[in-house]
Amino acid sequence: MTTPRRQTTKASTLFATATVTALVLALPGFAHACPVCFDPKEPNRIAFLVSTAFLSLLPLGLMGGVIYWLWKSAKAAEEAERQPVTDDAREPARARPEVAPSLPA
Repeated sequence: MTTPRRQTTKASTLFATATVTALVLALPGFAHACPVCFDPKEPNRIAFLVSTAFLSLLPLGLMGGVIYWLWKSAKAAEEAERQPVTDDAREPARARPEVAPSLPA
């Protein structure tokens, strides 16, 4: 035996959407948006603002560091390309003769 499924109508969908929208809009008022921002203790408020600034600037600093590293690497590669090649660098490496270690007498 199967139970009949309840069909949703446009009115019930509209009511649910309106209820959720009203709750979402009212929640920041109930939560006072950010209780730490309005802390009456001055040291807590300053600590919150400093940590917010640090965490906001940290990704920018990391991206800047990566860009600087890429720029320096490209500059070093370009500088290495410009240096003239000497005759010594063009010659193949010569094998060194193997010398047997000397034994103490």
